[in-house]
Amino acid sequence: MTTARYRLDIAARALAGTGGGYILAALISVAAARWFPMPRIDAVTTGMILALLVWPPVVMTAFAVHSLKYLCTGLALVAALLASLACWPG
Repeated sequence: MTTARYRLDIAARALAGTGGGYILAALISVAAARWFPMPRIDAVTTGMILALLVWPPVVMTAFAVHSLKYLCTGLALVAALLASLACWPG
């Protein structure tokens, strides 16, 4: 792998991990706040703490996955699942 291609791959993984991790953390926070069976303020606080626990592993996974295509596909699928949970009426 050439140096320029390698650097572009690292930059793309960092961007996907950081941005994708932020999106997943936000969606987890919203879904948890909507679906946890507790008072609203406790559900929101728990969702925020859960989001902070999810973001770093997503960023680390961005560098552990074999292919950038698999990373983006996985992030998109999990984000779609969490978005449907966050927007589900109920």
